[in-house]
Amino acid sequence: MADLELQRTGRHATGDRSIMPSRIRIAEGLLAAAAFLAVALLATYPLALSWRTALPAGAGDLWQNYWNFWWWKQCLLQGMQPLHSPLLIHPTGT
Repeated sequence: MADLELQRTGRHATGDRSIMPSRIRIAEGLLAAAAFLAVALLATYPLALSWRTALPAGAGDLWQNYWNFWWWKQCLLQGMQPLHSPLLIHPTGT
């Protein structure tokens, strides 16, 4: 009986809650994601247009930031701790 009610209405026979997300909730989630993306693009406006060819930072820290981005990517992809690096301050690491 409960399975028939679930198939017919998408709701449990004993409850009022739908087990499938409504289209309104999905639309609200997509709207929120688009709003956050727009804010992020506005906050990084000069960089957002040239993100493939430019690195954020001043002239002094450019290569340090480039290495930091590379290290965080390596750590996240390999499941390592990004705040510790065996590549610096040999032999114990940072």
